Amino acid sequence: MLVGNSLLKGAEELCIRKPVKLEYGAGNKEFVFEDQNFFAGTDDPATFFTSQERQSIVRHMLFSLRAHQGDALDKIHFLEGQAIGMEVTFGLLLVILIDK
Repeated sequence: MLVGNSLLKGAEELCIRKPVKLEYGAGNKEFVFEDQNFFAGTDDPATFFTSQERQSIVRHMLFSLRAHQGDALDKIHFLEGQAIGMEVTFGLLLVILIDK
């Protein structure tokens, strides 16, 4: 099984450089989702991305979220197209700080 498609697509969006298999020329190249079979390690999700790469991809996905008409989170009502990642992150940060 290949690494989750969302992480792979995120790696492409962030232009993360990954090692190419020896039979395809080796070296490092910016990851391309459609060419994922050319990259070494895509068959092992536990090791394909470093912890830092996974964190960067998830952060990118979170901050790329956009609201649809009528979206709300508790008392926060979003405008259509508004970036909601920052609001959600700020809300989670407040919960963490208040709970400590």
